[in-house]
Amino acid sequence: MIVTVRGYADLRLVIGDQEVVLPEVATVQHLLDLLIVDHPVISTALFDQAGALLPAVNILKNGRNIFFLNGLSTLLEEGDLISVFPPVAGG
Repeated sequence: MIVTVRGYADLRLVIGDQEVVLPEVATVQHLLDLLIVDHPVISTALFDQAGALLPAVNILKNGRNIFFLNGLSTLLEEGDLISVFPPVAGG
């Protein structure tokens, strides 16, 4: 299956907008693992040292926060748009 990944803020410079080919049964975790293989630098932007998703990271599946779905275990479907927002600060 093919899904589109869109990175925001600093991630836009690294992953930008790209189509990713995944197995027919794949989760958000599978997608992130694949992205980290291709772009290891994003690992520290998304996960802590124990491998848990940082609390300030927001990942949307077709505009819905995966926190309200099944988290990193959220199943992906053909044509999904996955938006990844790293922690940002402002003032």
